Amino acid sequence: MLTGGCSTLDARHRIPVGRLPAVISLLLFLLVFGMAIGWVAQLLVRGFDAKVNWGEALFTGLAGSFVGGILGSLIFEQELEFRASGIIGSILGAVLLLLLLNVIRGVRR
Repeated sequence: MLTGGCSTLDARHRIPVGRLPAVISLLLFLLVFGMAIGWVAQLLVRGFDAKVNWGEALFTGLAGSFVGGILGSLIFEQELEFRASGIIGSILGAVLLLLLLNVIRGVRR
C-alpha cells in the first residue's frame, strides 16, 4: 500500500538543493547540444533549403552522440562500449541515424 510519506530510498536519490542549478544547467546544455548536433545533421543530409524538424533534431542529436561513441569504440578500441562521443562523433552518429530514419520512412532525394 502506498502512503504519502517518503521512504529512505527516495530520500537518498533526491538532488541536494545546492546542486539543483547545476543539474538544471546540465539538462539545458544537453538539450541545446542535442538540437544543435541534430540541426547540423539535417543540414548535411537534407541540404540548406529544407525545413528543420526540431523534435527530430533533438532525438537524432542526443541518440547520435551514443551511436558515434559506440562506433568510435568499435573502430578505435576494438571493443563495444556504450558512451557518448565528442562533437564530430555525435554529428556522424546523428547523420547515420537520420539516414536510417529516411530509409525507414521511404524518403528519397
